Amino acid sequence: MDLIIGGAYQGKCTFAAEKYGLAAEDICDLAVSAPVPARCYVHLEALTRQEAPEAALPLLLAAEAVISREIGSGVVPIDAGERAWRERHGRLLRQLAVVYIPGVSALALAGAMLLLASGMDRSRSGQKAAVTLIFAFGLLNILFAIIELYGYFRA
Repeated sequence: MDLIIGGAYQGKCTFAAEKYGLAAEDICDLAVSAPVPARCYVHLEALTRQEAPEAALPLLLAAEAVISREIGSGVVPIDAGERAWRERHGRLLRQLAVVYIPGVSALALAGAMLLLASGMDRSRSGQKAAVTLIFAFGLLNILFAIIELYGYFRA
C-alpha cells in the first residue's frame, strides 16, 4: 500500500490512477461514501472526521493506494473539535505508514541466537550447556514466528 499525501488539487489522484492503472470504479471516495473494498481510497481526511476511523484500517491496508490531503500545515487550531480531528487523522496516517510484518522480530531474534550459539560452539569455550540453551531458544523463536505467520495468514 502506498500512502500519498499532499496539498489539495496537487494531482495525487491522477498520479495514483496512472501508476496503478485505476478506473473510476477502482476508487472509493471517502468524502462521498463509507469505506468499501477498493484498490484506492481518496479523501482520507473525510474518514477521520468520524469518531472511529481505525475500524477501516484493514480495508485501507489492503488497498494499493490511500490518498490524503495534508491538513493543518503545522497550525494548531483553537477549536477543540478541530484539534481532535487532526489528532485522529495523524494517528491513522501513522498506522498506515508503519506496516507490521508478522514473524520478522521473532525470526531476527532466532537468527541472532543461533549465530551466537554457533560462535560460542566454535570457540570451544567449554560452555556446552549455555550453547545448547541459546540454540534451543533460537529454535523456539523460529516456532513462535511460524505460529505468528500462521495466525496472520489464516485470519
